[in-house]
Amino acid sequence: MIATVPSPTPAPATIVHVLVGAAIGGAERLVVDLATAPQTAFRHVIAVQTPSLELVAFLKKSGALVEARPVRALGGLSFLGNTFLPSDACMIHTHTFQSHLLGARAASIAGLRHVRTEHHVNHWEAATSAPFSRAALQSTDAIACISSYVHDYLEANVPHGRTRLVTVPNGVSTERFHEVPRAPFDDDHPATFAMTCRLEAWKRVDLAIRAVAAVGKMPEFASQKPRLLIAGTGPEEERLRALVIDVGAEAEVELLGHVHDTREVLARAHAGISCSDREPFGLAVAEVMASGRPVLGVSGGGVDEVIGEDGGGVLVPHPTALVDAVAAFLRSPATWASRGQQARARVEAHFSQRQMVAGYTEFWASVLASPARRS
Repeated sequence: MIATVPSPTPAPATIVHVLVGAAIGGAERLVVDLATAPQTAFRHVIAVQTPSLELVAFLKKSGALVEARPVRALGGLSFLGNTFLPSDACMIHTHTFQSHLLGARAASIAGLRHVRTEHHVNHWEAATSAPFSRAALQSTDAIACISSYVHDYLEANVPHGRTRLVTVPNGVSTERFHEVPRAPFDDDHPATFAMTCRLEAWKRVDLAIRAVAAVGKMPEFASQKPRLLIAGTGPEEERLRALVIDVGAEAEVELLGHVHDTREVLARAHAGISCSDREPFGLAVAEVMASGRPVLGVSGGGVDEVIGEDGGGVLVPHPTALVDAVAAFLRSPATWASRGQQARARVEAHFSQRQMVAGYTEFWASVLASPARRS
């Protein structure tokens, strides 16, 4: 009898994720999630060009395979070619505006598939970036949009030619962001809202500060003024600190700066708040909801999709309604507590990290199985 030797399992093909920039935001966090999630279909490497040691440390701490280089005006293509295009590379996946340009060119030269994730629509609207984004589409096989909001915008405003648009919603780890017991509402634990985001103008953090300050000045809440915790840094930080003083809310508003683990902030809060009506998805909103906290949000953008109509939060139609919504929270804390459970259930049903990774695995496989783009 001749023994049969089973065929070896083929090694997974490599996807090269390209990042160019310095910030640690939703794009960088998504790349880490994709590169470290348990799976066997693909192997992942992260190629990053950045001046930020903090970003490099963040990526490497995740356990992902990372190759980092300083940002250079020239040499980006040779960096990718010499270091990150092994023989088993099957695809380049880009995640930021600058990486779209570099990765698209590298993929075209190497004859590899190129896909991109659209995390926002800003670079499609700016005259300084939109022409370059459109040019990069010539070397792009498909686009994954992090929300229906981004998908619909691109479908309506961007002639994407031979590329294909697919929606793969962002997701959060429901194991890492788990339900945390809430503190009671009493004199020692006033109603507390949390915001965890980069402090940029379009996030409209100033609206939350003004709303909390305005409610705190109402006679009805003189003995139980609401609190606001803001975790994050960015170009608006100095202006926001000045605003807190201007509206007399130093006792009610804490700007915490960079917080390594936002779960510590969420544990102190009873609810989240989001003020941007142009949020492409709202990853921080999903993290708040996964922690069993409801969210008060301004309608518009991807936040509408995340909060939904399942009772896990409240969407107001305009920023002017924020003051009334915060006051309503203070008047009926029991109602909001029950909404926290619904918020957690919605994330588990629609926006888990597991679902996101499965969606991207299907996306990559479908691109590889489809006819290659024509050059």
